[in-house]
Amino acid sequence: MAVSLLGGFSPSLVRAQDCVSVVQESLHPVQRLILGPGGPGLQGISVPELLALHPAFLDFHNRHKNVYHLNRALVRNNTPRDQCQLATCWINAVLTALEWSSAAHFLHPVALSDLYLLKKYLEEEGMEVLKGNLAEQDVWRTTYIQRAWELAFRYGLVPEESFRAKISFKGNATVAARVAMAFRLFLRNLKENEKLNLQSKFKLLNAWLNDAIGEEIVPFQILGEEFKPMQLYDRVNFLEDYEVGEPDPEAASRQAIQSLSAGIPVLVAIRWIHEFLDKNLGVATLNGFSVEATDSKGLAAYTSDPQGSHALLLLDYELDTGGRLVKFLAQNSHGGGGFFYIYADYFKAFYDYLILPKVTK
Repeated sequence: MAVSLLGGFSPSLVRAQDCVSVVQESLHPVQRLILGPGGPGLQGISVPELLALHPAFLDFHNRHKNVYHLNRALVRNNTPRDQCQLATCWINAVLTALEWSSAAHFLHPVALSDLYLLKKYLEEEGMEVLKGNLAEQDVWRTTYIQRAWELAFRYGLVPEESFRAKISFKGNATVAARVAMAFRLFLRNLKENEKLNLQSKFKLLNAWLNDAIGEEIVPFQILGEEFKPMQLYDRVNFLEDYEVGEPDPEAASRQAIQSLSAGIPVLVAIRWIHEFLDKNLGVATLNGFSVEATDSKGLAAYTSDPQGSHALLLLDYELDTGGRLVKFLAQNSHGGGGFFYIYADYFKAFYDYLILPKVTK
């Protein structure tokens, strides 16, 4: 039986709203005023209000330190995201933000499937290829964080455990590369097949993606409650709208701090260079960011030209006694510890763009 926030109870047997008394000891003092004896309870408390009060984001009793206290066990059962060799950091960054939201909503960790949204993305792009609007070599490419929001809004969310994913595809770099190449070849051949009409090609495309990536189970259950993808998205998402941050890194860092102070996570893209890649693992560890740039092995170690961007989620920040940024705490999607620091000098040197989610519910 998996141990969860709910005192070790099986989530299939216990609903979150029935377990408020069980989680009292794990609640922030401000939360106890709402969820504790004599408090108004969950009724009338919106998702963003609960999220802002949750210790996963903000400890009001430690604001003088300007440091957040993450309750990491609440998200994904303390399992870091891992995109492996897939170019899905933009999807993973958005899903990570929504996982914090779902954890606050359910008081229980829900791991969301990046492969589900990747499949939907490839389905859309594949259709554009078959219509003649896109070349097959342009399908599997780095895209923008905004696109992930759009995919989640159109198709909803599916938990990892409810997606019949091809594990070998996600966990094996060679297989992932072969699938990407096979997808391009499949689209090219399908597009050139004059015997099939467009509708038949779409059906074959969907069947290929089901076989190569996986199939979702609809409906699925969370804590005994039944959902479909859009129902889960509507329930946990309050970040439907967003704005693009300032292009200047100094101004962008101030915007990020303001958003984080309100209990809202921030999505950031950093410029990507090949030194960020762990040659043994083949993934981006970005461990160097956790070393102050004044160190002799700091910024001077990075000399390559940028090769695109890498998306991350900012959850935390620390200021010095003068109110200046020292570092951000970011959540990555390349496994490892899942979290690392971005010192101010690194943020300034590699900042690309910022996405500031807006609370809409």
